[in-house]
Formats: sequence, C-alpha cells, structure tokens
Amino acid sequence: MGRRSKNNRTFVMIDCETMGLNPARSPLLSVGAVAYTYGKGILLQDEWKLHFDEQIDIGRKPNGNTLEWWLGQSDAARKSLKGIANGSSLEFLERSLKEFWETVKTCHNVAQDDMYVVGNGANFDIALIDGLLDNRAPWKYTNVCCFRTWGLDYDDLIDWHLKLPGQVPHSALSDAEWQATIHLNLMDSVPRLR
Repeated sequence: MGRRSKNNRTFVMIDCETMGLNPARSPLLSVGAVAYTYGKGILLQDEWKLHFDEQIDIGRKPNGNTLEWWLGQSDAARKSLKGIANGSSLEFLERSLKEFWETVKTCHNVAQDDMYVVGNGANFDIALIDGLLDNRAPWKYTNVCCFRTWGLDYDDLIDWHLKLPGQVPHSALSDAEWQATIHLNLMDSVPRLR
C-alpha cells in the first residue's frame, strides 16, 4: 500500500470534560468537536452534553478530587456544563459523532482515509469516547493523532498564551477550538503537520 496524500487531510479536534482522569471509569460530561483543514481553517464545530446518570448506571464513577477541581473553576467554565442533568444519551453521542464526521466528509469532499481525529493526549479524550462507545466512533484507529505530542515537539513555535474571542477554559468546545487554532497556526511553520 502506498503512502496517503497529505494534501487533503482534514482534522477533527476532540476535547472532553469529565468527572475524573481515568478513561476507563470516569463519566464524560461534554464533548467538543472542531473540524478543520490547512488553507480553509475551521469547517464545522459542535458540542454535546452527556447524561450523567446513564454513565453512573453502567459503572462509571466520578472522582471526588475532580469534583472539587470543578468547584474551583470559573463561573463560565461551570456554566458550560449546564444541561448535563438532562444531557444526551451515549447512543445519541454515537449517532451525532457519526453525523458530524459524515457532514465534514460530504460537504468538504474528504475521503475517510484523509480524516484524522486529534485528542489532547494519546490515551485520554479519544480513548474515553472509544471505550464508552465500544469502539464504534467514526474514526479509523490508524488515523488518531496526539495534540500534546505536537506541543512537546514544537513547543518553541506555539503561542501557549493565545486567547480566542469568547474563549472559556474548560469548556469542551472552547478548548477544542483553541487546540485546533494552535494546530492551524503550527501548520504554517511545520508543513508536515498539514
């Protein structure tokens, strides 16, 4: 099999807000997704809040330290979680992620092999969703990227203090948009990341 072209690569940055740091046990509160590509910028974004009780019923357990951490966050960050008591089911999340993925592919003429999912860490955001959805997420496991690794590799090229208009730290969508913007800026300096 030959190497894939990097000319049409489209990325979907995923960020999750949770009630713990264990991807196998922590309840997922919200998921932000931002699709983007070099030269076009951000193509599509969405956010889903998840039903907390459904995850408790299947054995997920919140971490007390994480609850304390959330209580110490800004009002805006805590408000970004509003609606989780009546949030969406895991089945709805699975369907929504697949619809989001298909919309990006169809509206922007992107092949499945050219779609990459990016999480802030090799073993958290994406692993958490894969675990909750029994590996039925729309991405190919061979097309998973780690934003944190890029940050370590290209730390000197990244403006870690970049502020976006309306940015709310610890909001899944806001964090995903910030990470996607950092990656887009990094692509200007490092063409192989395009």
